[in-house]
Amino acid sequence: MRLVPLFFLLTRIIYAGPDAFCTQLGSQMRSVKTLLDQSRTTEAQALLSAASGATSHCPDMLLALARLRAAENKMDESGKLFTQFLEAEPTSQDGLFYFGAMLLRIGYYPQAESLADRALTINASHVGALTLKGRLLLMRGQAAESQQILERAVALDPKFAEAHFQLGTLFDRRKQYESAIREFEAVISLTPSDARAYDYLGLNWERLGNTARAGKAFQVGLACNSGPLSDSFLDFNYGRFLLKQDRLRESREYLSRAVISTPQVRAVLYERAKLLLRMGDFKEAVQDAQRARDLPDPSHVILDSQIYSLLAVSFSRLGSLEEAAKFNKLAAETGVPPRSADRK
Repeated sequence: MRLVPLFFLLTRIIYAGPDAFCTQLGSQMRSVKTLLDQSRTTEAQALLSAASGATSHCPDMLLALARLRAAENKMDESGKLFTQFLEAEPTSQDGLFYFGAMLLRIGYYPQAESLADRALTINASHVGALTLKGRLLLMRGQAAESQQILERAVALDPKFAEAHFQLGTLFDRRKQYESAIREFEAVISLTPSDARAYDYLGLNWERLGNTARAGKAFQVGLACNSGPLSDSFLDFNYGRFLLKQDRLRESREYLSRAVISTPQVRAVLYERAKLLLRMGDFKEAVQDAQRARDLPDPSHVILDSQIYSLLAVSFSRLGSLEEAAKFNKLAAETGVPPRSADRK
C-alpha cells in the first residue's frame, strides 16, 4: 500500500465549486453524516448511491464517501477522496479531523497530528480534533495532558461517543475502573453497536469483581461484533474470562475463535495453551506454546519465561522429562525484560 505518494503527492485536481445540484443534496448529506457518525454504513451507502454522479464536484459527497471507504477499510480510495475534499475545502475542520483519524488507524501518526493541529488552529473547540489530539497524547505517554483535552471534548459535546470512548481507555490504562465504566456506558448509550465499548466494559467489571456484569457485557458485545466498531480481541477476552470461571469447554470455543482471528498475537496462543494443559490435551498445549514462543511480543505481555514454564509442565505431563528439564532451565535463566512489570 503506497500511502504517502497517494495521500500527499497527488496531482492537483480541478475543482469547479458546488452547483445547484450540490446545494439540493444538503439535507441528504446531513442524514448520511448522522448515519456514519452512528457507524450505520449500509444505510449510509444506500443514501449515497442515490446521489451517484455528484462525486466529482460536491464537497459534502466527497467527504461522505471518504468516510465510508475508511469504514470499509478501503484506505487507498479513502485517502484519495479526503485529499480531493481538502483541495476543495482546505479549512474544513471536519475534513481535517476525519482524515487525521483515518491516518491514525494506519499508523501515520505525525501526519494525523498535523491534521488535528490544523483543525484546532482554525477552531480550538472542535470536538473531533480535540479527541484525536487527546488520543495521540496518550499514545505518547502524556496521560495528564490527554485527560485534560478529552474531558474538555466530552464537556463540549457529551453526545460525541468517540470522546467518551477514548477517555474510557485512558481511565482503563490508569486502573480507574469505575471512571472507565462510566465512560464506556456513555458510549453504549450513544452507540449501542460499539463492540469495543462492551469489551472494555466487560474487562473493567471483571477487574472490580462483578463477574455477572462482566459476562453480560462480553455476551452483548459478541452479539454485535461486526462492522467498523468491531473488536478483534473480544473472543479472546471472553475466552480468558470463561477460563477463570472454570468453564473450560466454552472457553475453548472462544479462544479457538480468537486464534483464527488473531493468529499472530502471542497472548492468544499462550492462553489457549494454558487451557489445553488444564483439559489434559498436552500435545496440543505444547504445539500452541511453541507457536507462541516463536511470535514477537515487543510489549512483553507474555514473557518467554512464562512460555518456557508452560512447556516444561506440558512435557512433564507427557513423560518427556528431558524436554521438561530443558525448559525449566530456560525459564530459570531467562531474564525479565525492562518495564515488563508494567504490562497489563
